[in-house]
Amino acid sequence: MKKNIQLLFLLMIILGSGCAGDDIYLIIEDLPDTTEIKDTTSRGYVYFTASVAGRTSGNDFFNTRTLENNDTILLPQGRHVTIYYNLKGSNTYTYYNHYIADKAGYLTAVYNEIALSTDTFNFYAVSELLNSSDKTPAFPQSGNGIATDLYNGLDYLWYAMEDIVITQNTPQTIPIVFDHVASAIEIEFTVPSTDIMDTIYAATIGYPSTSGYEYILSSGTVGPSKTFGNGARDLLMDSIYGALVMIPFDASNYVHITGQINPVVNGDNIGWWNYSLPLPDGKEFLPGYIYDYIVLVDKSTTSTRSSTGILRNIKRMGI
Repeated sequence: MKKNIQLLFLLMIILGSGCAGDDIYLIIEDLPDTTEIKDTTSRGYVYFTASVAGRTSGNDFFNTRTLENNDTILLPQGRHVTIYYNLKGSNTYTYYNHYIADKAGYLTAVYNEIALSTDTFNFYAVSELLNSSDKTPAFPQSGNGIATDLYNGLDYLWYAMEDIVITQNTPQTIPIVFDHVASAIEIEFTVPSTDIMDTIYAATIGYPSTSGYEYILSSGTVGPSKTFGNGARDLLMDSIYGALVMIPFDASNYVHITGQINPVVNGDNIGWWNYSLPLPDGKEFLPGYIYDYIVLVDKSTTSTRSSTGILRNIKRMGI
């Protein structure tokens, strides 16, 4: 009978140019183990540590507006992480372990170890697997490693650990540094210097369709979508800033992305205001990037009730 132990790993945050963050800890619970390992001569054990590539520093929605107690939290509470493996050369991907951030910055394992045959394996870590409405994992516990139930609004994280040789009675600790493989749009809504933007009641935007596109476990490829979905989606708002995390989008067949906001300017609710966003060069919203726009709402142009935004920056979501 294996003996479970309680471990505490202090993880190093990968700091690149323009990145910042706190240390992240992995807590592995001491749980009863009923798994008999009868042949210990041909088994090895694997443990994981996990961190997230730091987001681009500066005044962006995905960094400074997720502060908690003046500290940048790289792994928010409730984040789910699942690890899969496959024997090198195999096309079958098997569920390995599940983690959850019980509080910001901490990962807790459902169980702490598994015995694998002495061979060469590939491991893949993904997060945000669960759809909040039905709690369905993106990938089954065993299968071909392709998911078709995709969602906008999820910050997909992915990492590959390939060609890992499992050796007899030599436990290994493998670090995970998640990459961001979704895309994101951030918009600052502003007014002329003579006006005051009091608040924004609501804001919507067109979004890429998730129908017919795939999330591939072995490569971390999500989409890209090539069509718009039906209708519009609410932006996640913080003051005058709005954002949408979305699956990568190849918008080659389109001219722009459109949306609406319902702002209050100088105490006056001016009603729904249309805006359009120009596409980046290449007309693609690539995985791992934030597309930063600014949209001017000018009451003096109420006859058109519309604005065209400016793409002012493209930023890496990670290091």
